[in-house]
Order: sequence, then C-alpha cells, then structure tokens
Amino acid sequence: MQKLRIFCLALLLIFAISSSRAAGKKVWSVNVARLGYRGDADRTIVRWRGSYVVIGSSKFTPDPEKHRCILAFDPKQPLLVFDVIARKQIAADVIGSLEEEWEPPHSRWKDPCGTKMESVPYPLTSDLYYDPDYEKNWLAILDQNHKEKYRISPGLFSCWSGCTTSNRAGDRYALLDKGRTLGTWIMDNTLYLGADAVDTDKKRIRVYSAKDGRKLYQVSWVETGHAHALFDQSERVAFSDNGSMLAILDDEGVLRVVGISDE
Repeated sequence: MQKLRIFCLALLLIFAISSSRAAGKKVWSVNVARLGYRGDADRTIVRWRGSYVVIGSSKFTPDPEKHRCILAFDPKQPLLVFDVIARKQIAADVIGSLEEEWEPPHSRWKDPCGTKMESVPYPLTSDLYYDPDYEKNWLAILDQNHKEKYRISPGLFSCWSGCTTSNRAGDRYALLDKGRTLGTWIMDNTLYLGADAVDTDKKRIRVYSAKDGRKLYQVSWVETGHAHALFDQSERVAFSDNGSMLAILDDEGVLRVVGISDE
C-alpha cells in the first residue's frame, strides 16, 4: 500500500509540471495571497473594468424591474484593484461605484435571488447557447434560433468558476473544466474507494472563437495538495471587454493575465 501511495504521488509530481497552451502570451501576474487577500471560497469574483482587474466578493441585489439579481461587489469585503497596463495595484476608489452591474454577458443557470433555473440549451454568450450531450461526447453550440452551428468536446469531469464565461462583445468564450490526474484517479479507485466525496486536482481553460468554434487558447494545470470537491462556485476567470486578455485567479491566490490572439 505504501508503494502504491509513493507511485501515485510521483505521478502527481509529473503532471504538476505539465501544462498546454496555444496562442496565448503571459502579460502579467501577481500573488494576491501575499498581499493579504483571503477571499471567500464561494463568493470571490474577478472582473474587468477597462484596463483594471478587480478582485472581491460578490453581492446579489434583487432588481424587481428586470426580475433578476444584479451582481455587484460587496463593499464590506476586501477588494483589490490592479492596473494591468501599469502592472501595479491601485486604490479601489478609481473604479467608482461597487453597486453597479458586474455580471459577465452570459446568464446564470440559477437566479441566486430565486429558484428559477435556466433550461437547456444553456446561454453561452449574448448570441449563442450550448446543449451538452455527454453520451455522445460533445457540446452542440447553437445560434439564437437554437440551430446548431458547430460542436466541441465536453469537459474533463465537471466544471468550475461558473463553467463558462464570455467577453462583452460576445465573440469569445471560455469553457472551464475540472478533472483528475491519473495518480488521483488511481488513489480514488484504490486507497479511497467508496469515499463519499470525489476530489479533483486538475483544471483546464479553453478559449474559443464564437464565430466558428476555433480554439484560440488552452491551459491546464495540477494543484497538488489543493484538491477540491467538485462544487466550486467562485467566479475567478474573466475576459477583458474586447476579449484580448484573460484574467485567471488560481486556488493558490496567484492572478495571471494572459493575452490571447486570433492566430
């Protein structure tokens, strides 16, 4: 049993140093955990406003006129603002009111102010929807008339950070997958066989062109020692307005900004 544990840990180390990227360039990164930020596991959100990236806790306020909730930052919780162009932290008051709408373009599956659930197909961007078919191993991407445009492969195991996000222009979207490395799979099916919870230690982000489904960027990583249950509600991946950059806040508190091209 001890040999099996050592073998599994060795596999985790091998996968931990691996990642895959396509058409992406690192712009900037900062360790917000070292700045003292301790976000809520379920409420932490990352959003853009112009060239600023904002990290804080979500606050949902009912909007009777729109029959839904407005997502804003909670002014009572810690807030960090970074100027990506200047590559530094700046005062939070530069972004103005925190009570404004900060929701990304796609809708939510469930209204946090009520019990309304979005039905299949699910909204992906302001113009696209998706219909998952896991038995056939694909996601059908549909237009506004629910006519299929193209298909892409589904997630590794489950999803994180809201499952999907898109830029405000609606011409790019990202799928956020969760999965298990081979080492974790072996441990779950041997040492921890029969356990109630299933842990994941691998995450992947794939960015696509909304127009034709062309993959523009992909990155995956393993977070050894930080395995999480499948339920992960915090929204820690966000596009800049024009979709040229993607901000990612990982589980260890590192914010990474990546530039994404069309090539």
